[in-house]
Amino acid sequence: MPDNSSYLVVPSAAPWLFILAIVGILCIALAVVVSRAHRARNTKRASLEPGPVRGPLPEFEKNGQSATAALVQWSPETLRHILAKELPDAQVIVVSNREPYIHNRKGDDIQLVVPASGLVSALEPITRACAGTWIAYGGGSADALVVDENDRVEVPPENPSYTLRRVWLSEEEQQGYYLGFA
Repeated sequence: MPDNSSYLVVPSAAPWLFILAIVGILCIALAVVVSRAHRARNTKRASLEPGPVRGPLPEFEKNGQSATAALVQWSPETLRHILAKELPDAQVIVVSNREPYIHNRKGDDIQLVVPASGLVSALEPITRACAGTWIAYGGGSADALVVDENDRVEVPPENPSYTLRRVWLSEEEQQGYYLGFA
């Protein structure tokens, strides 16, 4: 019988060659990752260095105008002009819980209070400039005494420019809002 033992021998170098190839591929991949990270770090550093000012971003350009065209000197007249041009039939109506002017009783007199409020500070000049209407809860102790038959009062008192329309809430509605919904 012939000796066939040489056919069953698997060269022992084959698994090591395979492992060596895998390690080589991993080293190349690691070198690529490190190189990209180094390049990204250098690019970030370069972008922080002073250089020429870049032009406005496209999202700041509107209707073919540059971003500098949007720098408008705002005034009541400018606001009225833009509203008349862009929204000719529009009315400015503000609806809020906070009213811009509160009338309170103080003895036999009625005292006018302008509340310190971010909402009032932001929207009152716009409503005034556009002769709008502000609808709000009349919570002052004398608010009902100064309105007309339609629950309206022209404000500000020294130069009426817009209408404050007050709505009235029952005690139950106030409690349901402040202690319930809100």
